[in-house]
Amino acid sequence: MSDEAAQVACRGVHFDMNELAKTAALSMGAKRCIDVEKCPDGLYNKASTFTLEDGRKIVGKVPNPIAGLPHFTTASKVTTIDLVCMYITTP
Repeated sequence: MSDEAAQVACRGVHFDMNELAKTAALSMGAKRCIDVEKCPDGLYNKASTFTLEDGRKIVGKVPNPIAGLPHFTTASKVTTIDLVCMYITTP
């Protein structure tokens, strides 16, 4: 028999959505984010789409605790983005 409430609490990620929206806007050189839409949760991330005041949209992801150690999950994402950007910009 398992304690579902304890397991759900263990998987929870607590963060300040307003601060995340502010950081998303600032990272793109915008003054503010005008809308946030929650994306369906994946196994390893919680994701949201942020609409900036100029109409641009960006995706913000917060890793779930089961994704692994934060240092390694972030490093893996950065590496993936670097490889995709290198592939796109290579003639």
